Amino acid sequence: MSLNAARSQDASKMPVFDGDEKKWTSWKRLFRSYLRRNSRKEFDLLDAVTKARNGTMVEIKTNEDVVIALFDSLVLSCHGQAGAVISTLPQEDEENGQKAWLALLSKYEVHTRTRFVTIHHQLLNATLDMTNPDEYFHKIDFLRKQLSEVSTDRRLMSDEEMISFALYALPSEVAYLRSILEADPNLTY
Repeated sequence: MSLNAARSQDASKMPVFDGDEKKWTSWKRLFRSYLRRNSRKEFDLLDAVTKARNGTMVEIKTNEDVVIALFDSLVLSCHGQAGAVISTLPQEDEENGQKAWLALLSKYEVHTRTRFVTIHHQLLNATLDMTNPDEYFHKIDFLRKQLSEVSTDRRLMSDEEMISFALYALPSEVAYLRSILEADPNLTY
């Protein structure tokens, strides 16, 4: 069998991804190629969603059948940990190929994980300047929203978590205030 014949035969098979991060880039390339050859509408949707996520202004034209077809292709292709990423989508996002693809990108794209760690680190290291507390709260709220954009579950940090960050950021000079605030059941963010 010639090399071109072997490639043609392989191109007709749905590539499988088990969630191994080392295989992500290769699988993503093969999956895109598979869709380009077998379902142009699904490929166009996948491409537009990827570009929009990366900050490129694109118009995402689609219909429900294409969104569901992309979801089905991802379910057929993803097993193991990758399948678990898709299966943990909220009920309202079931059969949504766009949301499933974004969940995979959030989980496996290296720059996304690096950005998540960087933002989380900034949140942990934010310090409360007692002369301008509004600036601190504006900053951690901004970081909270950024963190939810890159987290795998797209969950906004809870108010309790934000209160914890704010109390942790209090300067050591006012440590007594931290214990008073921690005990206050009416404290809200």
